[in-house]
Amino acid sequence: MLASCRTFLVVALLAGVLAACLRTQTAPAPVPTPTATPAPTSLPERTSTPTATPGPALTPVPTPTLTPTPAPSPTPTPIPIRIGKVKNFVIFLTDDQRWDTLWAMPILQEKLVKRGVTFTSTFVTTPLCCPFRASLLSGGFYPHNTGVVHNKAPNGGVTRFNDTSTLATMLQKAGYRTALVGKYLNGYQDIYPYVPPGWTLWAGNDNTHDWWSYDVVLGSSGQEASWGAIVHSTQYITDFQRDQALAFLDSVGDAPFFLYFSTNAPHGPATPAPGDEGLFADFSTEDYVPREEGLADKPRWVREHARQDAQHPDFIRRQLQSLQAVDRAIGAIVDRLEAQGKLDETLLVFTSDNGLLWGAHGLDGKGQPYEESIHVPLVIVAPGILPRQEERLVVPNLDIGPTVLELAGIQAGTDGLSLVPLLERRYDPWRQYILIENFVEGALDYGPQWAGLRTRRWKYVEYFTGERELYDLREDPRELRNLHDDERFQGMMADFSSALQRLKGLDMFIEAPPRGTVGQPYTFRLLAWGGGGAYAWRLAEGKLPDGLALDAASGLISGVPLEEGKYTFSVRVQGQALAVHAHAPQSYTGEFTIIIDAAP
Repeated sequence: MLASCRTFLVVALLAGVLAACLRTQTAPAPVPTPTATPAPTSLPERTSTPTATPGPALTPVPTPTLTPTPAPSPTPTPIPIRIGKVKNFVIFLTDDQRWDTLWAMPILQEKLVKRGVTFTSTFVTTPLCCPFRASLLSGGFYPHNTGVVHNKAPNGGVTRFNDTSTLATMLQKAGYRTALVGKYLNGYQDIYPYVPPGWTLWAGNDNTHDWWSYDVVLGSSGQEASWGAIVHSTQYITDFQRDQALAFLDSVGDAPFFLYFSTNAPHGPATPAPGDEGLFADFSTEDYVPREEGLADKPRWVREHARQDAQHPDFIRRQLQSLQAVDRAIGAIVDRLEAQGKLDETLLVFTSDNGLLWGAHGLDGKGQPYEESIHVPLVIVAPGILPRQEERLVVPNLDIGPTVLELAGIQAGTDGLSLVPLLERRYDPWRQYILIENFVEGALDYGPQWAGLRTRRWKYVEYFTGERELYDLREDPRELRNLHDDERFQGMMADFSSALQRLKGLDMFIEAPPRGTVGQPYTFRLLAWGGGGAYAWRLAEGKLPDGLALDAASGLISGVPLEEGKYTFSVRVQGQALAVHAHAPQSYTGEFTIIIDAAP
């Protein structure tokens, strides 16, 4: 069916009727209007409606999985297999690792890739550390549904996360021994030695710039949070994390367990372990960074921030070098499981929280909608499955949680889909596209506000500035030609945009307010998108210039300034949609500064 549609689309291009065809074949189906019950996912027997504390006039956002369509099956269709009994779970999570670097980890290739399913179309919803990690630990909720949409407070970071309902608390309550070893959430160092609920063993740390001298919190907790002990370590950080994980495996006996092994590598500073410093000396990014003839078709922010020296080859080599210790740690953990006779009853998951641009489109870092930023590796080994590749769209921060919960026999509602049908090589209906989003802090550290949809073929992105991007990923996988102004695709973009309006989370447009003058009328309107609309605005911190007021319904700051000066303040906007996992309305806080000049 889909193969014939693709043939028809090529003909339609020549006939000038592509837009209509795409609206019926490849563009998103209409999204149901928000109701009290989220739209069902494509696997209703594996997910249930989230239970949330109701608030006044709030409605949960529909689950961003549209009416599923059957996935294309190979010819002949392979015989499905059944996953064997899964007693234990291990998640290996790296930091800032691109999807196309698994070749640099030979032990992982031998221990995981040759034994499991490698997912080739795996994309994160918000390509940033803390939003991904909170989403994964929540059990599979979008960042706008956890409330953790950035790395730092007030819109992200550890203090924004509802840690009372997580994979750890649910599994521990079901009788599992649970362990977090390694990096937790951004800002964790500010609340040391706090230990979140649900962790039988806690050996958690934050980002650190010195991988040879750092603090770790050691402790444990039940269904209530507790306080651990701050321990200073001078052991190479990945080796310390490996040893903590091995000690946990040795301590659990016959009990079922869940190990969340979260390395700092290959995040900066990407310090290699001794003996790995000289590796990859001849590595070149030539095959990883597209050659682009200008950026005229890219959004303004990209054009203004692109640099010719954005590749940083020395840092990239350090990333690959630092992954060697991770590779050895994975090997040690898998070998220990095998020696204990537990490997054949353990689900192993390997993934990363986001990619890195490595100079693509003249940019470094992450936080962008481009493939290099949102595409991450995912390999899963499960009892009874056969090694192969899977091409269907997967979202690790949403889908790993439901997979673990289903195999553990725990019922819980999330935004994700269990990967059990894919692991079992079944061609059940599956998601059509993925919602991708970036929320911004005032400094624009990780780019501007944007939201988009990615299908298996198309990527559509909208920016708060009104700019748009559209890429045909089949014909243009490096995203070198933005089709946003091509008349043939306007109908398809309209359909994508319509679906996107119903799905994106609440975000505020952060821009510098105009200067004012004492005695002269002043107006400045605050703007937001997503989150269900019908916004309520309030002053969160600081004060407005004397004589100005904020209208709670419209977000308009207006009046006649009475006194000169520089006024810095924060405004919080709240939408109608419920952040389901946070049990609170979606909200966003932005900081602004208004300068009032003296009267002439």
